[in-house]
Amino acid sequence: MYNIDIKGGIEKALKSITVQDLNDSVLSPEQFQKFVDGLQDESKILSMARLQEMYSQVAKIDRMQFDGRVLEQGKNADGTQNIPGAAKPTFKTNELVAHELVAVTGLYDDAARRNIMKKNLENYLITLFSKQVAFDLAEYCLWANTASSDPFLKKTNGWIELAANKLYGQGTEADFNPTDIFSIFNSMIQAMPKRAIRNRSEVVFHVGFEIEDALRDAYANRGTDLGDLALTTNGTLTYKGFPVVYDPAMDAYPDDTGRAVLFTNPKNLVYGVFHRVTIEADRVPKERKTDFVLTFEGDANYDNEEAAVVAYLDKAKPSA
Repeated sequence: MYNIDIKGGIEKALKSITVQDLNDSVLSPEQFQKFVDGLQDESKILSMARLQEMYSQVAKIDRMQFDGRVLEQGKNADGTQNIPGAAKPTFKTNELVAHELVAVTGLYDDAARRNIMKKNLENYLITLFSKQVAFDLAEYCLWANTASSDPFLKKTNGWIELAANKLYGQGTEADFNPTDIFSIFNSMIQAMPKRAIRNRSEVVFHVGFEIEDALRDAYANRGTDLGDLALTTNGTLTYKGFPVVYDPAMDAYPDDTGRAVLFTNPKNLVYGVFHRVTIEADRVPKERKTDFVLTFEGDANYDNEEAAVVAYLDKAKPSA
């Protein structure tokens, strides 16, 4: 009876959050939205980036920009009407290509029973899925690289690899001193196209713990009010007006890539999740738990990869 109650409660909860599609249990539109909201709640960089829900296996990211001046004088010096030359916009397109990702997470009977009694199992399951997936999805969006030795990361290229502007901290042609936090940040500011940093408060240094901690120490050593705040509070740091934001996924760097810092407007970071998210339940009675297999498809890209800079702290510049 104990297991039947648990199993029945789980089956009821799954039916309430899914719809049947080709014999698969697919998250309903309302629960899909809760799932992606949960992803953003659990991951700082995913909450800052732009989510694009995908309704096909390939989604386009289109952008239009004008290169150079578009305004001209209305009249010539002699008073005649000036006929302006047509300013031609540039159109560019990036793509999100849905790649299948699978997560397995377990729910023990004690936790299931508590939430069944509270009539909260449906919300608990969505929260459970979001918590388990968020960090790994952020890692995937950041560090995916088709040249990676990690099978999870080699299906696509993520934001680190796709950035158009790359700097290197090792070798005889190093672009910066990797042990000097100010050298790292200054080199990245110089490498960024200046039209992309006109509003400094919107362009962010995305860093791991070591880099953020080094900046706090550097400020603290100055013996000023700023140094005291850096040492005694947990507020967001800035450097030359640019926010410096720590994200745990920046610490999940692969060994073959090493540490890196990403500098871009987070709204320039785009990730896609295909709207069809499936859930399968697998009862494991010996362990008094139920495993859930969550399958969805996703990808990451930029709105404009030219407005992104990556500094590799542990890599030398590749030979030409």
